[in-house]
Amino acid sequence: MERLTPEEHSTITRYLARPPRSRLDYFFSYATYLVPSFLFALYGVWKNDFVAVAFAYLTLLIAIVYIIGYQTRSSGVFYSAIKKLSHSSDKPSDSDHD
Repeated sequence: MERLTPEEHSTITRYLARPPRSRLDYFFSYATYLVPSFLFALYGVWKNDFVAVAFAYLTLLIAIVYIIGYQTRSSGVFYSAIKKLSHSSDKPSDSDHD
């Protein structure tokens, strides 16, 4: 049986320790990144300030790249851990041979 790395074990433990999130939870977690930039962009449009609009766009772009990068890294660890656990459950254990 393949052993989980400390990072894989930590990821699985954190995932199982928290209750499932609702769509509203996901919305508010992303809204903290999106709403301020969106409001700043609206302010820039209202004041005809190209620099404010560009800054808001750049901020959104950086936030999205960060979120995608974080999710890609964590999903890779999660996938690896689930794959190891799946393969270990497919193999018969020593108690199955008695």
